[in-house]
This record gives sequence, structure tokens and C-alpha cells, in this order.
Amino acid sequence: MKALRLYKSFDARLEDVAEPMPDKGWVLVKTLAIGTCSTGKAFYTGSYPLFKSPLVPSHEVVGVAIKQWAS
Repeated sequence: MKALRLYKSFDARLEDVAEPMPDKGWVLVKTLAIGTCSTGKAFYTGSYPLFKSPLVPSHEVVGVAIKQWAS
């Protein structure tokens, strides 16, 4: 699967990443659209420091559940 990963300010890369393996009771969501909040913009421009690297920014997601792990 693909993910946009931010390594440092102005260094974002679209990369192949492994499919996540959630715990029981979670669902896998196929992302259809995302939004970026002011914090994501600040991470990208460097006005707010990254708390880890690489970081997959954005938590405003629209998608459909495609897999569920039984609880």
C-alpha cells in the first residue's frame, strides 16, 4: 500500500509500506480522501517539530472499511 511519509520539513515522500496488522476489534479503512489540518502544514513547513520520523501526516480521513478483525 502507499503512504505519504514526512521525514523532515519539506521532505515528504510517497512510499510503499506494509499493510498494518491491527489488534482485534479494529478495522482496515481504504482511504478515499484526506484533509490536512494546520498542524500537518506546520510539520511540513518546519514551524512545528516532528515528534517522530517518518511521520504519516493527516488524521482527517474519508474511507470505507474493507477488513475487520474479530474482537
